[in-house]
Amino acid sequence: MKRLVILLLAMLPLTAAALGPDKACFHRGSDAENTCAVSLSTLIARGEEFDGKIVAVTGFYAYSERPMLFASRDAFLVSDAADAVGIQVPKPGPLAQVLSSADHQYVRILGRYHATD
Repeated sequence: MKRLVILLLAMLPLTAAALGPDKACFHRGSDAENTCAVSLSTLIARGEEFDGKIVAVTGFYAYSERPMLFASRDAFLVSDAADAVGIQVPKPGPLAQVLSSADHQYVRILGRYHATD
């Protein structure tokens, strides 16, 4: 399963483009690394292109033993794991508490993406 290591979580409007890293990535603040703003469907379909990169992605968040970010609420309701990525959360800690309170909501997540387990 593909996974995303979380750095930051924020509730933002759903916005994304179907671009590769060459067009979807931008320099953000004083960070040394670029951030890639992509749709979850692009990340799932072209994940290898974003492997190891910091991504900003929006989806329907489901917090559990294996937290997942789904492309939509409908994908969550039918447990469509092919339309989702796993979220790796550092446990325990304040971030886990924030994420548990965001359960069953659309969220925007910023984190490092890994195309493989």
